[in-house]
Amino acid sequence: MNARHVIDTLTSQGIRLVVEGNRLRYHPKESINDDQVELLKTHKQQIICLLSRPEPTDEASWPDTIDGHALEPCPKCGTLELWENLAGNWRCLRCDPPTRWRKFAAKHGLPTS
Repeated sequence: MNARHVIDTLTSQGIRLVVEGNRLRYHPKESINDDQVELLKTHKQQIICLLSRPEPTDEASWPDTIDGHALEPCPKCGTLELWENLAGNWRCLRCDPPTRWRKFAAKHGLPTS
């Protein structure tokens, strides 16, 4: 489990994560169990880094779509580093690099260029 998944899991359960300096706080305290506290400890620095990123202030610089496709971060790692395969699908460059697509395409007889 990565830091982005920990954040998404806890917030979907109604737990609010707050960064105060170099401290990570969570609310309500009674809603979190020991396993979740351990996850927070394990991924604390990455979570603080992700939650401390400044929000974009200029909405014009952040497009909502790419060629008509909704622009959404990777559900695994949370990045917007994307590439488009020959089928026209947008893929995560980190989690699903083009080399994996090429191997899959070659195995199933799909064009790779």
